[in-house]
Amino acid sequence: MKRAWKLLLGMTIALLCAAALGVAKSDQVNIIYETRVGNGPTLKPGVYKLAVINDPQSPKVQFYQNGKRVAEVPAKLVSQSKKNPETEVYYNTVGKDDHVLTEIRLNGWTENIMFPTQTEGSNSSANPGSM
Repeated sequence: MKRAWKLLLGMTIALLCAAALGVAKSDQVNIIYETRVGNGPTLKPGVYKLAVINDPQSPKVQFYQNGKRVAEVPAKLVSQSKKNPETEVYYNTVGKDDHVLTEIRLNGWTENIMFPTQTEGSNSSANPGSM
């Protein structure tokens, strides 16, 4: 009986630690333009797997392509009252062909992913995705 209690206590502690560290959620997104992610790196067009690391002090998003991590950027997760009905990728356009990724809304998620930017006087557009 003592052994069962120790096992249960160990599993409870492990689950609480995993929750405190912000276990990652993931999904896929289609980037249609060569784009800078917030104030971070530039991504080429293509399909990326996102891993959202929900660390309460500094949440971030990791972008993977072909199983390889190609970028990691700080992000802000904004809770919504209902699930997003479709995947949408929001860009700011600065100049003629300079795109800056500002927000991702993933189908079925109740959080939107926001990327900090310092662009002003730009136009915002959405790309509803099919992923």
